[in-house]
Amino acid sequence: MTSGKLEKLSAIPTNIISGFLGVGKTSAILSLLEAKPEHERWAVLVNEFGEVGIDGAIISAESGMLVSEVPGGCLCCVSGIPFQVALSNLIAQKKPDRILIEPTGLGHPKNLIRSLTTEDYQLHTELKASVCLVDPRQLKNPRYQQHETFNDQCYLADVLVANKVDLSTEDDKNNFYQFAQHITPKKSQLGWVENGNIDIAWLDIFRDSSRHSKGS
Repeated sequence: MTSGKLEKLSAIPTNIISGFLGVGKTSAILSLLEAKPEHERWAVLVNEFGEVGIDGAIISAESGMLVSEVPGGCLCCVSGIPFQVALSNLIAQKKPDRILIEPTGLGHPKNLIRSLTTEDYQLHTELKASVCLVDPRQLKNPRYQQHETFNDQCYLADVLVANKVDLSTEDDKNNFYQFAQHITPKKSQLGWVENGNIDIAWLDIFRDSSRHSKGS
């Protein structure tokens, strides 16, 4: 990894929390931070990009944690030097027990997963389950199901979570489970939650390296 000398540490469990803009990723991360073991130090890596930059400020203010941002746009695209520097500094300075990475809602997770599973990154981080949040109400909109990034966020995730279900109908619930059933390989976990209330145990699910983008 680039920049900064890192102490020899055990590989840090790392999770990607993805999903389209407005789906509730920040609420999910705040919920996870509230549920984390008291003795553990967690860190969050976000974009300096649009509303995700604002989300970073919200996370920092409400959780009392320092949040590291990747300058220069979407960290899924800028998976070179800026991302390496931000992640290296976060590990060296915070020495976290877990890292949560929140890409922008329009970010494609494929390059990010590819980077985090290279030999250099695996010396310091262990990519666990990737979690993707969806708003089940949007599945009625053909533009969502035809959107490449939306599909790939869902296909590459190990855990697929329907959020904002308090605003959803029974038809929305059926649409979500039918949508999930058509994705192969099957999801390690499906969730149906309110207010981003993700089960913290889902973070320790092992990543399935056979997952692929839709159509690939």
